[in-house]
Amino acid sequence: MASGDPGRGVRPSESVAARLDVARRLADAHAADSAVLGVLCAGSTGRGDADRWSDLELLTVWSTSPDDRQRRRVADAVGASVVRLFAYDPAEFGSADDFWLGEPGRGLLVEVGHASAADATAALDRPLVDAEPDISLLTVASAYASGQLMCGDLSTWRDRVRSYPPDLAAAVIRRHGQIDNFWRWQMYVERRDPHGLRTRFARVARAVSTHIVRAQWPLLARRQMADPDARWPSGRAGRPGRASRRGRHDAAGRCRERAR
Repeated sequence: MASGDPGRGVRPSESVAARLDVARRLADAHAADSAVLGVLCAGSTGRGDADRWSDLELLTVWSTSPDDRQRRRVADAVGASVVRLFAYDPAEFGSADDFWLGEPGRGLLVEVGHASAADATAALDRPLVDAEPDISLLTVASAYASGQLMCGDLSTWRDRVRSYPPDLAAAVIRRHGQIDNFWRWQMYVERRDPHGLRTRFARVARAVSTHIVRAQWPLLARRQMADPDARWPSGRAGRPGRASRRGRHDAAGRCRERAR
């Protein structure tokens, strides 16, 4: 498999290994800059469930905010193509860039997030301290929890996400865990309206995919109600630990109380 080529017929485990190898090389290149505190491999590769369609996501934490030259240095050094640098976003407490290794559209897309130490702390304060269930910041928190450290020391931030705050769990459920008007499927059946039924289930599937399978927050929030020691997501997406039947019922009751 050529460098940067996801490859056809490659098993998921091989796709993960190939991407981790690329991640290590890029992390080592980043580490040559003394301002880099650490590099984390996030996303599906960090969780261990990447396939040949997956891109590679890295999170780089710096002592101070990097300039454009520092951000481009690694991409230029590895001969990346179509390098794009996105400006600092105060809502996400960081900047980002992406580039292709290999032929654009056929090689490997690499996405790199950048945050200063101060911004990394602020980005976690919003969900952990303020109970703000912003999906982008929750995704950052998940990266610290379930990602793989490629170089450096990011324990200052990774240690903060070892537990899931109850107030955040309730806020996540209120904002992202609701599936409205699911009962309407009966109406479409009685009206013999397959198109309406398909549309209704498509909306439900999209909600589940976006907020549970991909982000996992409502599921983990409900687990936290049943088990105060619940951890942030790790391992394969959409496969949290199984609770007992009674535990699920108890959790549902506590969820309702907190969501009120």
